[in-house]
Formats: sequence, structure tokens, C-alpha cells
Amino acid sequence: MALLLNNAEPIKLAVYLTPMPAIIWYINGLRLEAVKEAKIAQSRHLAAQAQSFEGRGLDLEVPTVFAVEAVERSPQQDSVSALREALKLLPRQLWRAKFQGQVG
Repeated sequence: MALLLNNAEPIKLAVYLTPMPAIIWYINGLRLEAVKEAKIAQSRHLAAQAQSFEGRGLDLEVPTVFAVEAVERSPQQDSVSALREALKLLPRQLWRAKFQGQVG
């Protein structure tokens, strides 16, 4: 009993500090999950913006940029489909000629 009374402070300290790593680990897991969910939400928002621009007949690069950014943030199904739809609307380059010097 005297041993416990003499070492009461280190024992209390050990008992108080033992749960701290578990608490820190749990809180960090919650933080990582929140960051992941925020990326998914941003991706969905950008994909929705890309899809809203498509039917307006405006500049075709704008929805493509939104869709690419959505896929980079989180490659969800809706962001990938928005990118595919945006890429379908872009004009295709059939050929490219490089000229050196004067033409004509």
C-alpha cells in the first residue's frame, strides 16, 4: 500500500494520459472523413455547374473546365459523366498543319 501511495502521482498521470492517443486518433479520423466529404461535395457542385452550362449554347470550354475540375477533385460518377458530355460538345480537331515561314 505504501508503494501505491508513494507513486500516486505517476500512476494518476499514466491513467489520465492513456486515453489521449485514442482520442486524437478518433478526432483525426473524423477530420479526414470531413475533408473527403467536402471534396465530393465540391466535385458534385462543379459537375452540376458544368451540366447547367451545356444547354445554353455559350462558350464550350467553360463546362469542360468545370467538369475537368470536378473529376480532379473527386472522380465520382456524376463528375465523370459531366466531363464526357462536355467533351462530346467540343469541336474535334481533324488535322493540324504546321507552317514555317510565310503562307500564301
